[in-house]
Amino acid sequence: MDDNVSFSPRTDGAPGALPDARPDGLRLSTWYSGDTCTLTVIGVLDYASGPQMHDCLDGLFARLGHRDHPHERSGDGGGERGDRSGDGLFPSRLVLEVGGVSFIDAVGLGVLVAARSQADRHHVRLFLGHVPARMHRLLVLTGLDHRFLYEPCAPG
Repeated sequence: MDDNVSFSPRTDGAPGALPDARPDGLRLSTWYSGDTCTLTVIGVLDYASGPQMHDCLDGLFARLGHRDHPHERSGDGGGERGDRSGDGLFPSRLVLEVGGVSFIDAVGLGVLVAARSQADRHHVRLFLGHVPARMHRLLVLTGLDHRFLYEPCAPG
């Protein structure tokens, strides 16, 4: 038996094939303002791109996780571990700006749930921003809608 066999879903339009929804992949960008870190997510969040977003979130939380309390002052004058404002305040809010997500599957939902768990462990309030109506319906159908805070307005 060959242990190096891998499976790739068909995207060639054959019956049962998955649509090719990956022309741009996933684009992630992070910016900081005051006590808020915003991660903008654009593209497809699925089985192929989920690990990319998971790694990005792990990196963010690794930088944030070096302090015990979200509002602790930095002893080194700020400028690192997620603090981009220069005032020494630890970001207490993480906004996942998902308005640009064109498709999400179960793996993508799992990444969002894992982000929520990490945020809870690091005393960071996690918000989903500009949730597309289709994503919100999926969150409702899976019972995950109540696990998240929404910004700037109600989803849908």
